[in-house]
Amino acid sequence: MRKAAIVFAVLAIMMIPVAALATPPEVVDEGEFDYSFLNDEMTAECGFDVYTAAEGSYKVTEFSNKDGDPVRMRIHETGKVLWTSADGEAWENYAVNVDIDLATGIETLKGNVWNLHAGAGGILVNDSGRIILAPDGEGGYESALTINGPHQAWYEEFDAMCEALS
Repeated sequence: MRKAAIVFAVLAIMMIPVAALATPPEVVDEGEFDYSFLNDEMTAECGFDVYTAAEGSYKVTEFSNKDGDPVRMRIHETGKVLWTSADGEAWENYAVNVDIDLATGIETLKGNVWNLHAGAGGILVNDSGRIILAPDGEGGYESALTINGPHQAWYEEFDAMCEALS
């Protein structure tokens, strides 16, 4: 009987999910955004006025270890962006997760980061998959540690955007 109780206790302990040992994730911020502006950077790049309008939503979730110390943060964002000029328009719909390791500062972007469309031409720029970025210590990124998937926006200039808007 005692042996059966020990076996039962061991089995019960083994059935405790590992996730139960950590603090449950906590949503620390969420909301919606909606803005528009004259895009100075694209205006300079294209040589004519380019306007940007965006709308979407975001959710920031914090993950903690078993002691309750934050170890990782996830930002989930979905949205629509529209770029317009006097002669054309381009748009994208996106959904991306950004995971941030709070100890190292390494960020991992996963999802449909950029898929730029214009008219009936289909996708002009495809940037989807995963990118792992190393912090440079100044709030920017020194390098991509890993790139998986097509990431045209990471490698190429946005000539296609200017062409679509001209």
